[in-house]
Amino acid sequence: MDYRLAHKQYQVGPKSLHLADSQAPTFLGDLGSLSLTERQAPKNYQQPSLVNNFYLLFCSFSSGQDMNLTGKWKKISKGECDKHYPDEIEFHEHPRFLGKKGPGQNFILWDAGGYAVIDSDRVQIQIATDEQVPYEFSLSGDVLTFTDRDGCEFKYQRLE
Repeated sequence: MDYRLAHKQYQVGPKSLHLADSQAPTFLGDLGSLSLTERQAPKNYQQPSLVNNFYLLFCSFSSGQDMNLTGKWKKISKGECDKHYPDEIEFHEHPRFLGKKGPGQNFILWDAGGYAVIDSDRVQIQIATDEQVPYEFSLSGDVLTFTDRDGCEFKYQRLE
């Protein structure tokens, strides 16, 4: 993962934090706490709180797989309001997705991008304009139901 703090880029790995302008990595402890030396830390940097560390840890593991969105899905609803959503979509474990147009579809809102499960019934999806849009969703067996911000409800059947 890449983060920007105090206008410098940092790359966080499973056990290390690499500063873009530094040769020496700083390691994360077993509990995920950051321990930067003053030489490595930017001047405006404040040591993250334990809550922030757990939030970063949570974000790095919330890939959507807990909500079983990963996999290939085929749209089974055929309403007028859902014509701009892809005929097929694949959600990957690394929170990315790829939508595929169906016959006669010209423009789809979910073409390719990122997603994040933000609650047990809400997911945020990057639409074709790169806007991050929240959607309500529910999963019942192999049927995934979404409701957009305009109240349009549409369903997908799991293929894999």
